Amino acid sequence: MTIGMITSYPPAGLKYAEGERALSWYSANLMGELPAGDTSYVIYANRIAGEPATSAISSRVKIVRCWEPGLFAWLHILRKVKADRPDLVHVQHEIFQFGKGFAAFGPPLMILLFKILRIPTVVTLHSVPPLQKIDRSFMKAYRVNAPPILARILFWSTIWPIATLADRLVVHAEEFVDSLKGPYHVPRLQGRTTVIPLGVESVSRGLGAQEAKERLSVAGKSAILFFGNLTGYKGLEMLIDSMGLLKQDFPHLTLIVAGADTPGIQVAGDRPYSVILKERAERVGADIRFTGFVRESDVQLHFSAADLVVLPYTIALSSSGPFSLALAYERPFIASTALGGIVASEDVLFEPSAAALADKIRRFMTDPGFREQMKAHSERLRQERSLARVAEQTFALYRTFG
Repeated sequence: MTIGMITSYPPAGLKYAEGERALSWYSANLMGELPAGDTSYVIYANRIAGEPATSAISSRVKIVRCWEPGLFAWLHILRKVKADRPDLVHVQHEIFQFGKGFAAFGPPLMILLFKILRIPTVVTLHSVPPLQKIDRSFMKAYRVNAPPILARILFWSTIWPIATLADRLVVHAEEFVDSLKGPYHVPRLQGRTTVIPLGVESVSRGLGAQEAKERLSVAGKSAILFFGNLTGYKGLEMLIDSMGLLKQDFPHLTLIVAGADTPGIQVAGDRPYSVILKERAERVGADIRFTGFVRESDVQLHFSAADLVVLPYTIALSSSGPFSLALAYERPFIASTALGGIVASEDVLFEPSAAALADKIRRFMTDPGFREQMKAHSERLRQERSLARVAEQTFALYRTFG
């Protein structure tokens, strides 16, 4: 059996690469765990400068770099898939992965043509924006001066045809199934849709917290970590403001904002979003540090130094890679209620406001029992959502096609 996987994919030897989407990290992790046996894989990946057009990870896994984001990305992929005729195609879909504007309508057309060619298609929808929550505050977060209905139409007109045409769908949480049933009104979901968590990779955890803090120049401090690409819906303004509410009571508290502007997405007009955030942090006057892009070799360093990981998202457009990393590195975390369906515990949730977030951080800092409760919850989720288990579920789905 030959599986064709359509996805962004990192350069050779890396999982995290500057300028690449988090989807590349997910796909590399998944491919590292999927069993081979009598199955071979062809990854139809994005072109990357310096990477060969064709390469092999192993005797059963080949990478074909055949597309770049743009209006005709889907056509370049279609040509390669048509020539290779894999037994099954698995599309890892994230909004605007294949390009912005009209390019977002390429994937539905591509999947329709796969059906005409009688090539079965599995689609993992990494992003299922909840249409009922796309409002003026969402548009404001992205500094977009347009009616929210335009964004809702765009999301519906890309997600609905993909979800309708795919032979099987994968989403990362039940709440995304609810969105597909409700606001999107996707037909025939029962029996076609499988919920598979994002997956928690197995990582090295040999670096101690004290050493990590010394290397990041935060020795003697309590470190809060935000990790991931910087973009409008992740509640960074709220997080920065919460530090202003805490600075007098906790003078040794520091916030590490570890990430760069989201590739391909402009939040603040012509100005980088990171610049807007740094200016806000200066006004707040708390100890807030911006690292920029974190190299793969330094991911462990940042999570090892963190006493608490914060996920202050204002809306759940997708599952959270940084959440999975927090579980992998056994870090306690708190999250806004927007991620309630993903983090699976009300105790770690806070309402999306600076005051509520500050209160939750304050409880973490002062309540040892709460800290232990959070650690136990993280460990349970880490075991339930292991990447090995996710790969088993994904491979079992492939096998249903013969």
